[in-house]
Amino acid sequence: MKRQKIKKTQKQSQQLKRTPLTNRLKNLGMLILAVILYSIGVSFFFGPSGLTPGGLSGVSIALERLRILPFGKGIIVLILNIPIVILGIVKFGPKFFATTISAILTSSGLMEVLDFLIEKFDAGYTISPLPAAVGGGVLIGISVGLAMRAGATFGGTDIVVKVLRLRYKYMQTGTFYLFVDGAIVVFGTLCALFASGSFEFQNFDVEILIYSVMAIFVQSYFANFVLYGSEGARMIYIITTKEEEISERINGELHSGVTYLQGKGAYTGKDRQILMCAMRKQQVPGAREIVLQEDPDAFMIVTSASQVLGKGYKRLDEEEL
Repeated sequence: MKRQKIKKTQKQSQQLKRTPLTNRLKNLGMLILAVILYSIGVSFFFGPSGLTPGGLSGVSIALERLRILPFGKGIIVLILNIPIVILGIVKFGPKFFATTISAILTSSGLMEVLDFLIEKFDAGYTISPLPAAVGGGVLIGISVGLAMRAGATFGGTDIVVKVLRLRYKYMQTGTFYLFVDGAIVVFGTLCALFASGSFEFQNFDVEILIYSVMAIFVQSYFANFVLYGSEGARMIYIITTKEEEISERINGELHSGVTYLQGKGAYTGKDRQILMCAMRKQQVPGAREIVLQEDPDAFMIVTSASQVLGKGYKRLDEEEL
């Protein structure tokens, strides 16, 4: 009997690990969109603006300004990725290698194509730092989040951040980007000082530095939003004499589960059932209206839930990003 239970558990675990075709197609679509947004963000926003974004794209832009390498941003990113991708293979296995290599090759190739088109049709193309910081930050942040949700990265600092997440699971992905990309902005600033072959302080532009930092914060916010934004939830506790009526309406109208907790009033000494419910924050006004209609004298506590795992939310076995 015990062996049958073990076999059954193993079989269920294997079924959970199998990825349905629809999920694979969804991941492929997200990865394609991520590659397009990432390449546009680098070639049309960060590169022509003089900003130093985060990631290896920022390192490549900084090195390109020094004019010491005979190739463009896409090739620089490709070369810098080699040792970091090897680290990713060791930590995350061959499947991660396949998806990440695809993202790196396609984004590097697309950046080269976009740079060529810009040079051919509008050689003097530039963009102001402010729209570049906002537009580029949004595009890069969304693309990084989409790639990670698809089980891939763009290599470089994305892999470094993913490795750091293995050790520091309590920190969100976007927070790591603030630290890593901040160091890259400093590197880009130093490269700008030496852009003409010698140290020249007049090459330092405080406006560029400020907007580069701003771009990192925008990128971090949107990466976190894509990865964690949909998980925002609320925990609700309701102390009422109409527990059955309220729980039935929350179940039926909001499609949210309710759990009864046993409580006892310290003042009255009476036993009472307390309703506990986890729901998405958009549903809270509906729950409040239900409680108000059924029992205006009820006591309702609403608190934030940083993460909810289980049916209707993120799966318990889903990989942490």
